[in-house]
Amino acid sequence: MRIGINFPEEKISKLFDVLDFGDERTLDDILVEMLNVGINSSDLLFVALQKLEEMGVARGAGGKIILDQPMTNDVKEELRKHLTTFLERNTSKLFVTPLEVAKYYQCPRRLFLEKVVLSRQEKEREGRTWDGEVIHKSTYLMVKNIMRQDLVEELPSLINTVFREYKGRYTITLDEVEEFLITFLDFIRKNKFRFLFPETTIVSFKMGIMGTPDLIAIDKKRDIVPIDLKLGRMHSKLKEEHVLQNVGEGLLAESFFRKNIEKCYLVYYSSRDIADIKLSRRLKERFIDYKNQIVRMIRNGRVPPKSNLPNYTRRVCPGCHVRRVCEHIEQLRKAVNRPRKRRQ
Repeated sequence: MRIGINFPEEKISKLFDVLDFGDERTLDDILVEMLNVGINSSDLLFVALQKLEEMGVARGAGGKIILDQPMTNDVKEELRKHLTTFLERNTSKLFVTPLEVAKYYQCPRRLFLEKVVLSRQEKEREGRTWDGEVIHKSTYLMVKNIMRQDLVEELPSLINTVFREYKGRYTITLDEVEEFLITFLDFIRKNKFRFLFPETTIVSFKMGIMGTPDLIAIDKKRDIVPIDLKLGRMHSKLKEEHVLQNVGEGLLAESFFRKNIEKCYLVYYSSRDIADIKLSRRLKERFIDYKNQIVRMIRNGRVPPKSNLPNYTRRVCPGCHVRRVCEHIEQLRKAVNRPRKRRQ
């Protein structure tokens, strides 16, 4: 969770560079270039384009942006003031991430203690948390080097770089990670994705959500496909928290590219399975409902109840980083509510 979004001055300057293309350009190409240079909210682009249209500088037609006048210094200065005002209006807005929605679904109290109270989090010294970090970092490096002809041969070297960084914390082996990466690389190449954006943060001012999908892929048809990596195994019934996070990342991608997204992918490390999630209206509404519940929880300010999922003590509590604080809350409540003995 975050209150307001900080956009450095350099990002506004980069947006001017993207817009100063001279004649005409497709909206799709502009959005891809924005991600390439680190401008992670298309809301700024459309606020800028609306202002430029009012100034008679630019207009949109048929999926293209047409410049009728050059981007002079005077135009840029007026546009800079307009964008600064837009950002200032959003300094008190709360932004929620898809991962936080997934955590809220699992246990509202855990999210409250982690993100609102900022309770001390006690992470395990080694184990699944760090295994997940190794897998995500290794995948990121693979995608970043995906154009190299000798990529498969270089995978052990890339993985070793990550293993050195997390030495003493992971429990998986280099061979296991390499096998997974080769399987995932085969999936990427079979789909012939045209663009790949690993771990790119996206912000939607309109929806009040932000997040960093593990991978956003764009195929030759210009279809957008968010992809999320999971450490465990895929079961016959997908975990609701996994689906919610994936749907939230789909909504972020829809917001950025202003396109309807039909599906997302969940990729499971342990079982090497890939599940595609249909982005139905029902799933989108379910995600937004949980996101709104989080906003109400924060405004309310009271400690929420623990998870109401079946078997939550086995599913949620063992990996909880604020478990000790939660247990103290329960002990305090029992002490306060314990009946007092009457004096004789």
